[in-house]
Amino acid sequence: GINAEYGGKITTSLSSPQEVQNLIMSLISLHPIEIIKMEGIMAGKLNVQGVEKFCLLHFKFVYAAPVSSSSPVSSTANRVDWTVRSNDNFFTDAVNRYLLRTFK
Repeated sequence: GINAEYGGKITTSLSSPQEVQNLIMSLISLHPIEIIKMEGIMAGKLNVQGVEKFCLLHFKFVYAAPVSSSSPVSSTANRVDWTVRSNDNFFTDAVNRYLLRTFK
């Protein structure tokens, strides 16, 4: 079963769940399953150090709170939270660490 789970959270200059999904696809070649409002689900087989495993990724895009009611939302403080799942702790941790290092 899918029992190994690691999560991450990072601020980003991205401005929509679609942009998050596109970046993840370019970084680790996961396939989009669905975006519902501000959350996305992606899945696929990834190769980490010669080992291919099935991987699920769930992410949530969070807009930054405006500084004041008269200022626009600042895209530089938007946030993405994610959870990576697979059936292998080492593999799941490796994917999560890669996202933490490379996500912008």
